[in-house]
Amino acid sequence: HQEHPTSPATIDEWINRPHFQLTIATYKPSNNPKMMNFSIALVTLLLPSAVSAQRQLRTEQGKPDLASVDEKRPQPDKLTSVVERPQPDKFTSTIDFDVDVKPIKPPIGFLRPTQRPTRKIDIFRKPTQSPTPACESTCDTDEDCPPICEKQNPYAPGTCVYPGPTSSPTIAAITTDAPTTCLCASPGIVPDECELDILIDMMEMDVALNHNLFGQWTRAAFHDAGTFNQNSTPTEGGANGCLMNFPPMRLEPENNFLNDPLNHLEAIKNNWHSHPDTCIDVSSADMLQFAMFFVVVRQSNLIEPLNLGTPNVIAKRNLLKTGFAWGRPDETQCDTMWVDNLPGFSPPNDGNIAGPNGRCAAAGGEIKTKMMDRNGFTAEEATVLIGAHTIGLVRNTFGSGSFAGPWVSDGADNATPDGPVFNNKYHDFLINTIVANDASQFAAPSPGIVPFTMQFGDWFRDVPNDLDHLDTDIALAFPSENLGMHPDFSVHSAAFAGNNAFFLSKFMAAMDKMGKLGVSDALQPANAPCSCSSRRRLQEDNGFGKSFISLNDALALARDLGNATSWALMQNLDTQQGRIEEIKNLTTPKVLDTPRDSKLFDGQS
Repeated sequence: HQEHPTSPATIDEWINRPHFQLTIATYKPSNNPKMMNFSIALVTLLLPSAVSAQRQLRTEQGKPDLASVDEKRPQPDKLTSVVERPQPDKFTSTIDFDVDVKPIKPPIGFLRPTQRPTRKIDIFRKPTQSPTPACESTCDTDEDCPPICEKQNPYAPGTCVYPGPTSSPTIAAITTDAPTTCLCASPGIVPDECELDILIDMMEMDVALNHNLFGQWTRAAFHDAGTFNQNSTPTEGGANGCLMNFPPMRLEPENNFLNDPLNHLEAIKNNWHSHPDTCIDVSSADMLQFAMFFVVVRQSNLIEPLNLGTPNVIAKRNLLKTGFAWGRPDETQCDTMWVDNLPGFSPPNDGNIAGPNGRCAAAGGEIKTKMMDRNGFTAEEATVLIGAHTIGLVRNTFGSGSFAGPWVSDGADNATPDGPVFNNKYHDFLINTIVANDASQFAAPSPGIVPFTMQFGDWFRDVPNDLDHLDTDIALAFPSENLGMHPDFSVHSAAFAGNNAFFLSKFMAAMDKMGKLGVSDALQPANAPCSCSSRRRLQEDNGFGKSFISLNDALALARDLGNATSWALMQNLDTQQGRIEEIKNLTTPKVLDTPRDSKLFDGQS
């Protein structure tokens, strides 16, 4: 701010230029290490190139480098001009740059944006090239036109203009001159492979610091597609995007606590659509199912960040770009009643663990009724899809305290430095770690519920290992005690427990089927070769690997992801406030004793 005069007239002119003050490290110490780690990592990733770009811009404008000016002042060990503002109990180093910001908008869970957002292509340079006459239009703010509204007079209408090519060291060079025709006149519902590279990098940026998204995106994809009922006339539900597009869906108890992953996915979708090198209008239905596909591919086998250049990463990126089919339409007439087609974890039962009407039998019947009879899966497909519990946590259902835990240790958010492991450990636990061989043994005093140490009304907890399992999980571990209610799922669990490659191949096939439930439109893989290759940016090496998203992209996405998390925290708090009695009932332990159904143990004392 030292370079700008402070007269009111100059200020009015100055504030209408595309810029804002980015404060990178001015916040109170937080109890949330994830938020602090996100800020630190983003600064580490972006600060060196931002400083370099700012210096180059000042040089091009004939202004002195602030660093050289600061040499005249006693500021040891400073690379740039830093303004120290004493603030009690705060980090005080503040670095100001000229970049662009927009008013914060709530995510779709609170308010649906009225139009697809637009963004500046380059925050460090003034626009230098106007569009062709066919593309010119008047504007009042940058929101009125892509990408920039240039105003000579802040009180008069401006003109939409396009930026010229840049050689900024922080932005990868444009391969050709700026386009001379209207950008993105006909957005496609199917992306090309270059556009997918951008999406993959945006998702990678998010999950690298938010490992909870792996399990949550997986759950969200199933809760969208699992609303399908093949027996209704016409068929209802399916992979149709209602979970993301229709806010009342999130208020249903079956979809509690999905605000955070859905808000993040919405932010990524908006930033991907408005990226200067994309021309797409991909559906929310596609985004939800691709998110699960992304999780399974990234977290299975050798786990590495997807911005590395290793053969493993190259193979995974190629699979992500070629192994998924696009083109699902979004449903416009969503119905919250469709959530009744999702399996619940507390079906009616007689209160006993074992027996033809016990907890295990009822849970198995819930799987058959919902996943087999309505969704149309086979017993094997239902068993392998529930194997998605191999990652993620029972995070909020039993409150936000000590009862939250994963199903298996490998599935914890930070099981590895790069997140949980997607493998067959869930089925291995059911078959080889649970000591009992059937529901009757599980209900008996010995061997009992080992390895679990606490029993609740419809779930079990292994306290020493911090593991949680629902009745619908236990139903997959034992032979059926009521074949009229459900088939024997345990034979499939045993097969998956013994072979991880077999599990992964069956899971990928069942996931593909799930992602097409209720979809009648023809789907197709990403377009190749890239349709807009003349506008593609070169990959930029940011010190952590190659990336198709620039500093501008990362800043805009980081802002929107932060807002997404903030809104989700508020929404989740509201939900938990209304569940106090429910949580109390769910987390009240049951006394471990012999079952009430004495017919199961005739002759025993």
